[in-house]
Amino acid sequence: MSKQFNPILKKYHSGGLSQHDQCLDFCASKPAWGMFSNDDQYLVDGKMVPTKRYYAAQLEHFIQTEYKAIQKKTHYEIIREGTPAKLFFDVDYKFGDGGMSTKELNGLIDLLTTTTIQVCADLFKCKPAMLQMDASTDIKFSRHIVCTNVVLPCIQDCGLVVSAVLQREHSLTAIVDTKVYTRNRAFRLLYSSKLGKNNPLVLLGGDSTFKAEDLMNSFVSCFFGDPPHIHTPPDEFTQRVNKRRATVNVRGPNKRQQISAALWPEML
Repeated sequence: MSKQFNPILKKYHSGGLSQHDQCLDFCASKPAWGMFSNDDQYLVDGKMVPTKRYYAAQLEHFIQTEYKAIQKKTHYEIIREGTPAKLFFDVDYKFGDGGMSTKELNGLIDLLTTTTIQVCADLFKCKPAMLQMDASTDIKFSRHIVCTNVVLPCIQDCGLVVSAVLQREHSLTAIVDTKVYTRNRAFRLLYSSKLGKNNPLVLLGGDSTFKAEDLMNSFVSCFFGDPPHIHTPPDEFTQRVNKRRATVNVRGPNKRQQISAALWPEML
């Protein structure tokens, strides 16, 4: 069972903080600390019961004494509400949904890259450095993409920019999950698998060899080092996106997905 949260344990920086809200409150008082979780399971009456543990940790301590040493990693960062976050995309596609091949999906990834570059140039006058991580299987195409040099005020602002990207290229709604831009979102860490799976998230073209520098670069949260430069979406853009919502219907042979997308503002 998870340990009861005890402020005295904060000197250890991590150690099974069982209560989500108390862990959030603790991290709020420690901007340089991160919040993490991991999925686990334990035996009860002959059955394996899933459980979730939360950690408040200074990043270096978490990496070197917790994360690096664990063989089967099932860890997530918690992108806390109201804290800066790098622009990111969660790409998912079940093979067979619409008959797209891996080659076609890679073509959409290329389109996502070029469109994101265009949108960031228009909004922020910068070119995003896009780090791709892959956990694809024969059943599912799965990528995480983090724009390591585009830091926004909060995760909801990431969602606004992603909506703008999808409105420019509607075909991308077939692969980009728009439901992840919510408060206190758990986002899987590099080198981690989902519980019960054996397909860790790795750098595209790389392997599961642990490298602390790659892990630090892959975080969406910004809770360490010097304060980042924040790219704030223009007020006009934010107001128009918030007021002008549309529903884009994406049809596949097995289901109909409803994806919320922002109408692209006339300013761009």
